[in-house]
Amino acid sequence: MKKIEEKLGQFDCRKVLIVPSFEVLDREPERIEVLTPEDLLKLAEESLERTFKSQ
Repeated sequence: MKKIEEKLGQFDCRKVLIVPSFEVLDREPERIEVLTPEDLLKLAEESLERTFKSQ
């Protein structure tokens, strides 16, 4: 995890780590958003709902 934090820390942007589940992490990373496939599906569904509501 330390190496990932160091690599992503070099960028001035939103930092997102996609993992299959939180169980694969030995600890929660600092200043990095962690998403699972379920989170990605939820974000996609919310985006579709907003798109269809605005039409």
